[in-house]
Amino acid sequence: MRSNIFGVRFHVWNHPISTQTISLGTDVEHAVDHIRIVDPVTACMQMLAHCPKEECVVLFDAVMCRNSKMRLATKDELHERLDSLGKFHGCRAGRWALARSAEGVDSPMETRLRLRIVARGMPCPQVNVRVGNPDSDEFWFLDLAYPELKIGFEFQGAQFHATVEGLCRDSRKISALQGLGWRIVPVTAEMLKSNRDRALLFATIDRIMALQRSQLHVV
Repeated sequence: MRSNIFGVRFHVWNHPISTQTISLGTDVEHAVDHIRIVDPVTACMQMLAHCPKEECVVLFDAVMCRNSKMRLATKDELHERLDSLGKFHGCRAGRWALARSAEGVDSPMETRLRLRIVARGMPCPQVNVRVGNPDSDEFWFLDLAYPELKIGFEFQGAQFHATVEGLCRDSRKISALQGLGWRIVPVTAEMLKSNRDRALLFATIDRIMALQRSQLHVV
């Protein structure tokens, strides 16, 4: 039901929804202790009409993330949900985004990097590729990779990587992978912000791909 409340923008969802009740906690003063919210997958479908198409891909990737405790749906289940809803405002954006989404992504910036790579005309890289160390029981996951070319992309977020522990972990991982013939491309958010920075990044990727094709005799 629409209403008129200053500063509030209403939209109507004419499809089945499920909800859940969450506690607001006791650390702040408020008029109610609990509120009822739409389930996350339905909220995702509702947001399709309000987000740029690329960010709709980010939404779907988040719903299908690698973390089993946070994952809410598979790609097949999202397809089924879209089909069951029929036509609605945002359904075209949803189908466009779901065709470009991937299961097992760890962060929104990894999604945005993947979309930038594809928009540049390069093949779509695989997400969270597992690489084992033949000299030990260790294995690592690369955010994005071209396994046939042994090229990996690692998004360097400040929260997870810019610590002493993170630097040690990344250095160990990258040096071991280089010893196995991999070329790792570290990427930060700053490298994707401007046209100039993106051009420099993709020029580097182009050169690395050419070198790896030559050395690995990949056509």
